[in-house]
Amino acid sequence: VVALNTSTEYLADSHWHHVALVRESTALRLYIDGTERASNTSISGSWDVTNISNDLGIGAGIDAGDTEYYTGKLDQIRISNTARYPGGTAFTPSTTPFTNDANTKLLIQGDFKGGLGQDVAGLGADFTPVNIKPHNKLPDTPLNNFATMNPATHPRGGSSKFNDSNLRIWNDNWDGVSGTIAVSSGKWYWEVRAFGTASMKIGVWDTTCVSSPSSLNSHDRKGSIFYQENGDKLIDSGISGYGSTFTKGDIIGVALDLSSGIENGTVTFYKIDSQTGTSVSQGAIAFSGTEITKAQMVCPVTSLASQWVTYNFGQDGEFGSYGAMNQGVWFVASNNNQDANGIGDFFGAVPTGHLAMCTKNLPTPSIADPGEYYNTAIWTGHNAPEVITGVGFEPGLIWNFGRTGTTTNKKMYDQVRGISRALRSNTVGAESHSTSENLTSFDADGYTIKDPDYIQNGEKKGAWIWKGGGTPTVDNSAGVGNVPTTGSVKIDGADSTSALAGTIAATRLSANTESGFSIISWTGNQTASATVGHGLSKAPEFIITKCRTASNQDWPVYHMGSGGTAANTLTPGINGYINWNNNSTWNSNGGFYDALPTDTVFYPGAHAYANSNTDPMISYCFHTVPGFSKIGVYRGNGSGHGPFVHTGFLPALIIIQNYDSGDNWTLWDTARDLYNGGDYSNWTSEGDTTSLEWSDSNFYHDKLSNGFKLRASHIQINQANTDYLYLAFAKSPFKTSNAR
Repeated sequence: VVALNTSTEYLADSHWHHVALVRESTALRLYIDGTERASNTSISGSWDVTNISNDLGIGAGIDAGDTEYYTGKLDQIRISNTARYPGGTAFTPSTTPFTNDANTKLLIQGDFKGGLGQDVAGLGADFTPVNIKPHNKLPDTPLNNFATMNPATHPRGGSSKFNDSNLRIWNDNWDGVSGTIAVSSGKWYWEVRAFGTASMKIGVWDTTCVSSPSSLNSHDRKGSIFYQENGDKLIDSGISGYGSTFTKGDIIGVALDLSSGIENGTVTFYKIDSQTGTSVSQGAIAFSGTEITKAQMVCPVTSLASQWVTYNFGQDGEFGSYGAMNQGVWFVASNNNQDANGIGDFFGAVPTGHLAMCTKNLPTPSIADPGEYYNTAIWTGHNAPEVITGVGFEPGLIWNFGRTGTTTNKKMYDQVRGISRALRSNTVGAESHSTSENLTSFDADGYTIKDPDYIQNGEKKGAWIWKGGGTPTVDNSAGVGNVPTTGSVKIDGADSTSALAGTIAATRLSANTESGFSIISWTGNQTASATVGHGLSKAPEFIITKCRTASNQDWPVYHMGSGGTAANTLTPGINGYINWNNNSTWNSNGGFYDALPTDTVFYPGAHAYANSNTDPMISYCFHTVPGFSKIGVYRGNGSGHGPFVHTGFLPALIIIQNYDSGDNWTLWDTARDLYNGGDYSNWTSEGDTTSLEWSDSNFYHDKLSNGFKLRASHIQINQANTDYLYLAFAKSPFKTSNAR
């Protein structure tokens, strides 16, 4: 017996992975996603898969008895008589199904019609399923994943049970168990089968409800719509008559229509006859006039009290049933209905134009590769200028941080102010200007830095980096309402040929409308209701402003949700601010951000910190781009089973601030946290202090394919009944983050 063990847990992150165990001569190597993770180069003897006397277990520890089973999904299981990945070198795993070639001795594929465990290679090396029922086989593959219910969601607490691949749900506390896929557009359909007699509510809600734990019953929250077993509907907790009652054995279809946007959305519930499959609409419920119109994304949800329900998002039109009876409910045979794209297995007829909730049906993200617009760089100093490469683009904004060694200021450089000018996010100080230090250049694939704080020999450093819209080369002298001076305003890499809106003209501007990020240099006038053009196509949801020449002024921040409670829906944070440079709470003050931003301008207010008279100002503006960035709020619960925040992507960077009781700005990234689980998922930095990175259990969290989950209760990230704001930027959109 030969055992290969890794020092790191690589497979605990809810993603598909390519795993290969390769024997080549006397070497045995374990590869995960094309990288060697363990090896033994002193192997002797031989083994023939076609002629063995003992059991061969796949997904089970045979030598350890029948108690050690792999928890997860397996597909494309192949045994070969040749070393397909020789030499101990890295390789790029295939993203297409394996084929039955001359070197294949066993091939098991999840979508093979021959039955569970049957050998596609046709050599008779079939496996006998153990503790696997027919309903345990689902049509998910590395190329298409269906939604399930999400065990990371826990907005109220109580005890929950998740069976049958997280499709069969039980809860005893009216907790809002939500789906893994959330949407903001399109038409979607799923089904739910009741296995209880009372206390069942099926619906949709704003994903902010998922991330805002409170003592409220889930169906009593604003931003939610439910259909309950007595036939009533609940909208923002208000109850009224709706349709037919339903009980044990009944099937409910849910048709969500966001084809005209969330603000004009509808949800229609169908009662489906479990014998004939006939669907009867209970009527469309309009979102108009309800709190759910404020949502950025909407997802499936159920609210239960000691009852079971089973969901079908297109995986299984028999609802996991097997045998004649299941929990007192008769087995149903699927009617094999599919959606408009020919996908899914539904019991009832799919309404016209509606689709199964699966990754293949999700819209293609506008940004397919987030690494082309945001990246994290890490390096070790050598007492010489550092050439930072591999960023993937010319930086627009660079935010440097120290990791080990000497504590240092968190310095920000941008292509609008230029390579010789730095601002420190942890101080009130003015911009520093030095040609002998700071940066040497912005480069096509990174930048060169000679700042002594970031090149000390042997010290680890890092930077969070965003792509801008190009480097302005001259100041704008054209004035308000005129086409900017050529070279002063760069939007998506080109000179602007149209006048910018606003009562204050931009001095220089760099805007990337694809990623929702812009940098604006402008001169303040300390006037109420003043406006500054931001160069983006949507209203900013997060704005950082600093007077460049003031040596004693804070950095006021506008955040779309920082002016109110996160318990229900977002409240815009106008007439107030948070400080970027310290651990402040949200401060109410009409001199800051005195009106909501629009698609063309933002309102800095009349306070000198946000709009200093005749002084040069700098502002950084961000808005959410689905699949690339998410800006929002959540509420802490003070538990190791903390809030789940749905972003719609695997985060590459997460920025968090406790604006309720006040605490430091917390940052996590995937350049340092490669995997989830304990010390592998909590390297933490602060943006408003000189502190170096640290790792401890107070900051445990998981970065998941559709968001992030808090696993600790520190005041900076998850204090009970405390509101937090966040910005998150993607490593991979959810549509494509299920296989890596």
